Amino acid sequence: MKMLTTDVRSLTARGLATAILLTAPAAMAQQAGTYTGTNSEGYSLEVVVNGTQGNYAITGISDGANMYCKAAEVGGWGLGIGTDDPITGNKATLNINDTTVYYEGSFKFSGDKVVVKQLFEVPVLTGTKTPPKTACAATSSNQTTTLTLSGAETRAPGPTIFHAAPINIAR
Repeated sequence: MKMLTTDVRSLTARGLATAILLTAPAAMAQQAGTYTGTNSEGYSLEVVVNGTQGNYAITGISDGANMYCKAAEVGGWGLGIGTDDPITGNKATLNINDTTVYYEGSFKFSGDKVVVKQLFEVPVLTGTKTPPKTACAATSSNQTTTLTLSGAETRAPGPTIFHAAPINIAR
């Protein structure tokens, strides 16, 4: 009889552990808050997520990258984006095509991490004449960066806005 009691207790403990695992929110696909990291060029990257379970959106992105015109570096640029881009099935994509910035990004969420793949372009005046007479579409390298949830700061959803500006200029 004692052996049966031990087996029942063991089964009860296993059943309880299984019930807890099944009812606990599995490491959430994504969470509201700020995800931060550093890209391969040493610039900080930040993605802000807002919303509630099942209704999350990327509401802000800030990034930096070295920009290149015809394989020559033209300096480091910073990019800030305010958006309301929905996250569906742990994934989101964002594409902006404007006269002042082109941005394409994909985001894949898992637990407290997000993998960001992105590229952006900005128009840059080039040449030695004043005022410059030529321009090029300066392009960042393709970047893949893993970010970690670092805090609860959020940005309320709003209209898509963006701004790109030089951080330092290559000479």
